[in-house]
Amino acid sequence: MIYYVDGAVGNDDNSGSSEGAAKASGVGAATDGVTGDIDLSADTPDLSAVVVGDTLRLNGRADGINSTDLFEITDVDDDNDIVTVTPIPGAATSDVTWAIGGAFATITRGMAPADDDDIINVKNSAQYEETLAIPRLSSTVIRLRGYASTPGDIGLAVVKAPAVDSNVITCSLGGLHNWFIENLWIMGATGSTTGSATHPGNADGLIFRHCQASGHGGNGFWVDDYCRFIQCHSHDNGGMGFSADGEGSFHSCVSVDNDGDGFRTQTGTFEQCVSARNGGDGIDHWSTSGMPLVAHCTIDSCDVGIRLGNDALAPPVVVNCIVSNCGTGIIGPANYPARVSEHNCVYGNDTDYIDFSTPIGEVTSDPLYVDPDNNDWSLRDTSEAAFGGVGVNSAPGSGPFRAQSPAIGALPPVASPRGALRPPLYPWYVP
Repeated sequence: MIYYVDGAVGNDDNSGSSEGAAKASGVGAATDGVTGDIDLSADTPDLSAVVVGDTLRLNGRADGINSTDLFEITDVDDDNDIVTVTPIPGAATSDVTWAIGGAFATITRGMAPADDDDIINVKNSAQYEETLAIPRLSSTVIRLRGYASTPGDIGLAVVKAPAVDSNVITCSLGGLHNWFIENLWIMGATGSTTGSATHPGNADGLIFRHCQASGHGGNGFWVDDYCRFIQCHSHDNGGMGFSADGEGSFHSCVSVDNDGDGFRTQTGTFEQCVSARNGGDGIDHWSTSGMPLVAHCTIDSCDVGIRLGNDALAPPVVVNCIVSNCGTGIIGPANYPARVSEHNCVYGNDTDYIDFSTPIGEVTSDPLYVDPDNNDWSLRDTSEAAFGGVGVNSAPGSGPFRAQSPAIGALPPVASPRGALRPPLYPWYVP
């Protein structure tokens, strides 16, 4: 099923299966409680635009899709003004207010019926101010995605915390959620001191792609375990940019101008990421039960550039990274001296390494960023780091990392077996 949300013209009394206004509506629907046939003839509606797969809303019912008032249409008899639906309404009723199609007004309403493989399209026609509580787990995936004008485009729908210090996306269910959240700009409420775009508490198994978090008093994105971020931006938050209390992976993400760490996770993967001008560490891989992988990342003007936890059970991998203008460049796990470390650039740090080194291919000259004051950390052609990396066809880990050049630092995202990545990460873009 595909559901549509439009804050400007939608209505939560619609049925959500199409954009814009309802295709048909009335006040005289009748159910027999035995079959799925819904008699709409009392309203003499025009059902010519209704198609199989649309949904019907029957006011006041709770025996529809996922215990809502929505029913999927499986047959349309326009001549007799009858539609057949599933599930079958369980009681005979008459004079029921009804609607077929038309977008919802709120994202919460669109999420309520969604189940495995469903999509909720959210149009950026208005600013949404609501808490998005994930209503159920998915055994496959449920997609919540913003769009500008055409579903599937890369426009960001804006969602703002509804109250000071409230969190926007919340999870109270135990287990892997398998929600794919895409193209949302999640803003904090004015005056926020603790709220976050997402907040842990069973926030497991979420995937974010091409999303932003800004203006939160707490962390930007804050999740629990088994979460992935692809081409996401977190900036101007009072806490950390990205934080995963368990395992997290971060691919082509940007974290800048946050008061805390740019990225923090217990164990995880960082590929093609930028962390700059954050008040805490650039990347804090604070504790690990696996192998931390940091590849093709750029860290600039943070407290510690890369901090690797001290209970490592596998050698850390730090390859093709730039760490510049930090208090300390890289702090390694003192209890695990073995590591894969090569072709990193360290420059302008008060101290480059503690319990770490780059024995192969180290670059110590100025990386020559193009315009870091305006969020452009790409490298000038005269930079030694621009040609000082190690070229690989693929890197360890599970992300969309594919190095195409020998440059050190974050590279433009490229197509991968997981599909083409989305702009605007390059040229650098942080609103």
